[in-house]
Amino acid sequence: MATVLAIECGATSSTALLSWPGGDSKLFKFDPANYLLVSQHELEAKLMDLSQDLAKVDEAQLRKLQTVGIAMPGLFSADKPIVEELVRRIWPGLHHVWVGQDLDSAMACLQAADGVDAVDAGAQAFDIHCFVLSGTGSCVYGTNGSTSLKIGGHGHVIGDGGSGYAIALLGLRESLKEFERTGESTLFNDLKKSLNLPTTLELVRWSVLATKTDVASLAPVVLNAWKKGVGDSTATASRVVDRAAEELATDLHCLVQKLTAETEKKSVRVKIGFTGSILLENPDFKEKIARTFEELARGDRKSTRLNSSHITI
Repeated sequence: MATVLAIECGATSSTALLSWPGGDSKLFKFDPANYLLVSQHELEAKLMDLSQDLAKVDEAQLRKLQTVGIAMPGLFSADKPIVEELVRRIWPGLHHVWVGQDLDSAMACLQAADGVDAVDAGAQAFDIHCFVLSGTGSCVYGTNGSTSLKIGGHGHVIGDGGSGYAIALLGLRESLKEFERTGESTLFNDLKKSLNLPTTLELVRWSVLATKTDVASLAPVVLNAWKKGVGDSTATASRVVDRAAEELATDLHCLVQKLTAETEKKSVRVKIGFTGSILLENPDFKEKIARTFEELARGDRKSTRLNSSHITI
């Protein structure tokens, strides 16, 4: 068995898994790498740094490296040869290189678990696979085997509803509004405290220069306030989280409807997964999206081929 390197790039952080014969492996973390937001020179520097870190662990195994797979957000078909050439330059002599979007790798993981999940679902194959992604950004993505569709994922300025960025930004706006209208807001104070900013003016100055990642880092403050279930901060945070969950669940429902409409079967089985740091670190939020989606599916009168009994989450 050859040594294999799997690289998953993200908007907030990136991960690499080096595996070699005998079942051993080593996990590495490195800087974020969204293809739309980094230059080729910056990407090459990140991967060179990763290669140096790998060599420090086991240079002998790294010399046996034969296969590299790399998944990146913001990557399009025309960009794949550029990234492959870069990978082959950093790790010469590779037998195989796979380059794709982060959506491709997430879908592969969802489909790879079909054997186990199909047993739970009654040993019947799934007709549609979909997943919800919410991290710094967000989207829903799915396939019915012949057609793949995505809703969302258009960046934090005009898209990414229900993402960490969207949750944090709306939390800032709603809590600031509450503070100015009533003179107090626990959530607003919590957000300022997390940034170590004592005044509203300092927060305003911070917001003008804040990056997408800076803003998204505040999402856990809003989600934690929502989970507390008491106080004025919970009410404000609940409005934010309700909107985020409804947006993602509605996008998912529309996606499933579209994919279902293209199938010829009288009844379809749908498998749904969840990924991204916001969902993986906040299972309560994930469950809220799932419940909202199930309610939409039960109330769906447009397609008699889809109901909640055919959905595996």
